[in-house]
Amino acid sequence: MDDDVIRRKQYVRQIRASFDEEDDETKEIDFDEKEPEVPPFLFAKLRFFCALLLFCGFLFCKYNSYEIFEKSSTEIIDMIRDNQYYTFLQNYVKL
Repeated sequence: MDDDVIRRKQYVRQIRASFDEEDDETKEIDFDEKEPEVPPFLFAKLRFFCALLLFCGFLFCKYNSYEIFEKSSTEIIDMIRDNQYYTFLQNYVKL
């Protein structure tokens, strides 16, 4: 099987050499080169950073008595504890 691969490569090289000009399509491609990879867990790190920023913003608003969308921090905490939106979502998914 290796002989077939070697013969095919030689044949392709001969055909390419028969042309006068080489353009980008006829140049030999080196498959050993690796493309730069995306760092692992990049999306998870980005989500964690955004969540951290949101949490810090919430704490800033809480301790400085600011309102977020006309709701105080205690109202937001009560909404999270009430968990009504998650319950609505669960009931919707069960349909």
